[in-house]
Amino acid sequence: MAMKNQTFLGDFILFGFSEHGVLLSFLMAVVYAMILMGNAAIFSIIHNLQAPMYFFLSYLSILDICYSTVTLPSMLFNSITGNRRISFHRCFIQLYFFVSFGGAEGLLLAAMAYDRYVAICNPLHYPIIMNRKLCFHLVAGSWVCGFLNSVLHTVMTSHLYFCEIRYVSHFFCDVPPLLKASCTDTHTSQVLLYVVNVFLGMTPFVFIIISYTHIISTIIKIHSAAGRRKAFSTCCYHVLCDR
Repeated sequence: MAMKNQTFLGDFILFGFSEHGVLLSFLMAVVYAMILMGNAAIFSIIHNLQAPMYFFLSYLSILDICYSTVTLPSMLFNSITGNRRISFHRCFIQLYFFVSFGGAEGLLLAAMAYDRYVAICNPLHYPIIMNRKLCFHLVAGSWVCGFLNSVLHTVMTSHLYFCEIRYVSHFFCDVPPLLKASCTDTHTSQVLLYVVNVFLGMTPFVFIIISYTHIISTIIKIHSAAGRRKAFSTCCYHVLCDR
């Protein structure tokens, strides 16, 4: 019973910046400000454009802002104040949104790769295939899959038993360091994490590689240099986003 109580009460202690805290805090603040301003600028410029590539890019900008906001402000606060404690509920709220936005972003990048594949390899049917309805379904599907995946991970991880001293060997709450902080068998959770990472991590990555292999193959077959440059330029934004 004592161990069960320890699962639901008390705080986690996050890994902190032991050296150069002021400098790292400044760098984090600069990076976060650049992420916010850059993505806000992208969204404000392109959100009224009708092309599917801009539709996807506007939602990717929103995801980037959300994904960064989940972790960077709390890391900055912990670094400035030196308070590395985070409550149980705050930890798992952070975990939930971090996993949600991360999974959604990977799937959205795969959808963007498919958009470029159709545009380059099947340009005559592009307006028909990549219609507004399909684009909306791809974006919505990315968000829904990301959030459902996060529900599964968050529920399973939150029901683990944690030791009395809960050190999390990370700067924020994520599934792997929380599994290490548990004092019970986490084999089932680790297997689930591996399977989901393969599906939501490797599958979009492989899909992107295959899509761009076909795209490059098609572009190489274009005879005019101007045509090749135009085709490559339409894909540059996705290559930069898939950093």
